[in-house]
Amino acid sequence: MDDSQLDTLLRDSAPSTAARSARLRDALGAVSAEARVTRRRRRGWALTAGLSGLIVVASAGAAAASPQVRQWFGWTPDRTISYLSTEGEACTAAFRLTYQQKHHGLVHSEAEVYETAMAAADRLDLTPAHIAELVAAQRAELESADPASPWLALEAGDFEDWTVSETLNDALGLAFSERGIVRVDIASSVTCERARR
Repeated sequence: MDDSQLDTLLRDSAPSTAARSARLRDALGAVSAEARVTRRRRRGWALTAGLSGLIVVASAGAAAASPQVRQWFGWTPDRTISYLSTEGEACTAAFRLTYQQKHHGLVHSEAEVYETAMAAADRLDLTPAHIAELVAAQRAELESADPASPWLALEAGDFEDWTVSETLNDALGLAFSERGIVRVDIASSVTCERARR
C-alpha cells in the first residue's frame, strides 16, 4: 500500500458531520450555558474558600503574638523577659529551647544548657536606650550589606521587635558557643502593647 492509497482510505473513513439544524444549535447552546453556570459556581466556591482561608491565616498570624494563643498551640516559653520599648510600651521577649541529642546521648546535660541560656538572658541589656542603639546598628548594618533587605521595609516598631528577637537569639547562641554547647534550637518571639496593633 502506498501513501496515496493510505490517504484515500483515511479520507473516506472520516465520519460524516451532521448539518447544523436549529435543533442541534439549541442543544449545543443549552450545553454551553450549563457549562458556564457550573464554571461560575466552581469559581465562586474557590474565591470564597480562598478569601476565608486568607482571613483565617491573617487572624491567626495577628493573634499568634499573644502568649495565650502560643500556649494554646503548645508553644510555652522557657523564659520571658519584660522590658520597655524605646517608645515606653510594655513588651515581652520570650524564648524556648530544644536541645537535640546526638546518637550516643547528650553531650551536655539539659540543666547545663538551660543554666547557660538563663545566665545569658540575665546579662541581656534591654533598656530603651540600649535598644535604640541596637536598632540603629542593625539598620545601618542592613543598609550597608543589603539595601534591598525586606527587614528594612518594616515599620519602626516591628523593626525594633525583630531587632530585640535577633539580639536575644545572638546572645543565647554566643553563650552556647562559648560553652561548646551545640545542637540547640532557639525559638523566640517579641510582643509589645502598641495601640496600633
